[in-house]
Order: sequence, then C-alpha cells, then structure tokens
Amino acid sequence: MDLLTRNNTVTQEQIDRLWETAKVEVTTAYDKCTVMTVKLENGFILSASSACVDPANYDPELGAQICRRKIEDKLWELEGYCLQKQLFEERAAAQNDMTAEREGAILEAAIETWGERAQIGMAVEEMSELTKALCKYLRFQNGDLDCDAAALLRCAVLEEMADVGIMLNQMALIFGDPTEQEIYKLERLEQRINRDKKGEE
Repeated sequence: MDLLTRNNTVTQEQIDRLWETAKVEVTTAYDKCTVMTVKLENGFILSASSACVDPANYDPELGAQICRRKIEDKLWELEGYCLQKQLFEERAAAQNDMTAEREGAILEAAIETWGERAQIGMAVEEMSELTKALCKYLRFQNGDLDCDAAALLRCAVLEEMADVGIMLNQMALIFGDPTEQEIYKLERLEQRINRDKKGEE
C-alpha cells in the first residue's frame, strides 16, 4: 500500500504528489474560458473548464484556480476509488488464504483423528455414493422428469461431488500430490481427442 495512504485514507500529500509529477496545459477559449488539461504520470488525462459571461471580467489566473480545484476534486474521487479497490482485493485475498489454510488444517485433522485406513475407506464409500447419484441422474434424465425433480437430482450429484472432492484432497495428503499424473493424463486425453477429431474429418 502507498505510504501516503495512512489509516486507509487518501491524503493531501498524495494529491499534491500527483500534481508535482503531472503535465499541465492551460489555454484560453473565446477570450473568456479557461481550459486546463492535466496528464498524470501514468498517462491518465483529466480536464476542466471555467468561463465567465462577459470577456471584460475574464481573469485567467482565477480561471486556472477554479479549474485546478475541479480537477483536484476528481483526483480525490479517483484515488478514493483506487484505495477502496485495493483494500477490497487485499481483504478478499486474505480471506482466500485463510480458507486454504483452514481447509488444509481440517483435512489433516481428519486424518489424524480417524487414521489413514479409515479415511481411505471413507473415500471408497463417498465415491460409491457419487456413482449412485450419477446413475440415478442418468436413469431419470431421459424420462418424464419435471424441473424440480431434475434440480434435486443435480443437487444430489453436486453434494456427492463435494464429498468426493474432500476425500480426494485427503488422499493427496496420504499418498502425495498427483499433479504430475494429472498432467500426463490430460496430455494423453488431448491426444485422443485430436486423434478422434482427425478421424471424423
């Protein structure tokens, strides 16, 4: 986080620094309108204008001051949005990290509490339940099934998938990370897909 954003707030020092590193152009239009264009260090461009009714009353310095205040107000809003976005993303990332850490701790605790043998048996049981849920879905998929019944069957499949996923994660802790094997299997699947596609052509 920027050192100038203390206590989760945008500071005047931060806004001043943006001005110091910006390129500012001020022009006069129709002898009574000041137009200020500001290019920030990152390339973003802001503009503002200030005009009077009678050219005789036109004061370019006053017009520039008004334009600067308008652009400063925009900078406060933009920097506030950026800070809010940054804080949101940091908190979301922290929650995700905590979720991963908590999941790992729960899986390890399950193995420690009930033992590897019991959890391997539970994995077999949960995979069996998923098999039953999938078979039931296939059995009724082509039948006279209303939307509510179909939704219930899909929900049952999802629940069993979640159970199997949890058990597979425990199996990874027991037997090791299967990423290398997964990559090999995926590459082999890709080859089979490409081969079958060529056969259809």
